[in-house]
Amino acid sequence: MKRECLRLLADARSGDHRAQRVVAEHYLRGTAGFPKHMRLGVEYLSHPEISCTREASVVIARSLSLTELLEMDCMRHLQTAAACSDATSLLKLAAWQCVIDARGTSVWPLLQRACEVCAPQADVAMRAWSTGEAAGRSIRLLTALSDVGLAGGTSTVLLQAARLALESRDIRQAAHALQCLSSIEPMPDLAAARMLCRALGLLREIETDGTHLPSVRYVQSALELASAEGDLEAAFILGRALCWLDTGAISAESVAVELNLRRGTALLLRAADGGCTDAWIDLYRLHSRNRSSVANPGVATFCLEKAAAHGDTRAQRRMGVDALRQATSVRGFEQGIAWLHRASVQGDTRADELLATLVFPVAGADEAAEDGLRLLQRRHPSLAVRLRVARCFGLTRSEALTFCPIAGNRPWGLVVDRNPFVTQSHLSLPRAVPAITAQARQSLNEAISFFSAKAGDEGPAYEGLLRQRSLELRRTLRRLCVDDALYFARASSSAALAMKFGSKWVHRHRELVAATTSWEA
Repeated sequence: MKRECLRLLADARSGDHRAQRVVAEHYLRGTAGFPKHMRLGVEYLSHPEISCTREASVVIARSLSLTELLEMDCMRHLQTAAACSDATSLLKLAAWQCVIDARGTSVWPLLQRACEVCAPQADVAMRAWSTGEAAGRSIRLLTALSDVGLAGGTSTVLLQAARLALESRDIRQAAHALQCLSSIEPMPDLAAARMLCRALGLLREIETDGTHLPSVRYVQSALELASAEGDLEAAFILGRALCWLDTGAISAESVAVELNLRRGTALLLRAADGGCTDAWIDLYRLHSRNRSSVANPGVATFCLEKAAAHGDTRAQRRMGVDALRQATSVRGFEQGIAWLHRASVQGDTRADELLATLVFPVAGADEAAEDGLRLLQRRHPSLAVRLRVARCFGLTRSEALTFCPIAGNRPWGLVVDRNPFVTQSHLSLPRAVPAITAQARQSLNEAISFFSAKAGDEGPAYEGLLRQRSLELRRTLRRLCVDDALYFARASSSAALAMKFGSKWVHRHRELVAATTSWEA
């Protein structure tokens, strides 16, 4: 390096703005003995008193290709230089606008201005844009400017455009850039495949319509490449498409060339094993179809259990209904209610509707019932506790007088044990009752605390015989002028049987069961 260049470099380091500008130009162009160093040149021009000047923007825009401007986050300098009618900057900005503007409305004015200022290669750019079909003009212009060294690498520019569009959640702009990329490179590389997967993930999330993706073979090749590299979302989308299932706004026809159930289920299994709960649901639906080539009832049940265990409320609701449908004892009802309770805790209103069918209604207003309980509390506290639980859980008179809150307590509600005083055996069977309100759970906890303090683990044994308890309750309510209909449910024999045999419960509520077990519910 010559002595005058060393002196110029020393002045630039000491803060001389003119020297900094000159040194930056030498670094950007690699002249006067300075090595070509783009980042160092941009740093010299990034001083607050220099970076805001038009001259600095023009130097940067002229010295860096479009690819380098994007990589070094210097697009604002390109826009400033183009606003100053710099010929080279106008063409570079036109190349960028043709990538990010699918309609191309902002490209034509830039090309016209470049022709007016007699920009080099402006006539080439104008011919590339104006001749041929409108659908391919962005590719033609970008390729033409890349060939003359203004646009840099076309693939890099298009990937950068897609990345910036995805960061701003502009799916249409990202799809346009990826479509242009597929026109240049018929087979995607790993970088393009990952970018396309990000675009499909955003499209699946926002569920917009009318987005033009690259060709179906290009999309399928990209998803296959990404899924082979361990991308679970790519495996999920491609697996659904191969099974001919749409994924949100992504139609199966735009992703997969043809139906392939076995390969699709294999990809869905990989996605499900990686933590994608929706994949378990899809596998259940595919394996449960009787006429499907991959039908397998055992695997279908396994997939449904997996989805339910991962917290999917639809699967939990289906598991609950299936358990209730097959229930022939209180154990089956307990399993079904437990699954429905798990879905209800997560806010599933359909599960709440199903749980409500397992509770008998009780007449009267809550205020009147509370008034009667306060009167009964003074004379017979244990009966008051029982009646509060009976109203909240919809128990019959015999159930209210015989249930044990300690032994029957469950996380989801209460199990009323077999009633030995009912002569009809099918009506004396135990019954599982869910706690469908917070008040029901609270009343049961209060009953557990009360009877535990009075009699330990023996529950209501200290209250005496059932006949004595029933007679005392009847006399007390009559003396206090309290209507027992406020506390006891009255159910027909058919309704009582529906609470103890799952097939009868499903038949009684068949419309609600059908509505709540459909996957669209």
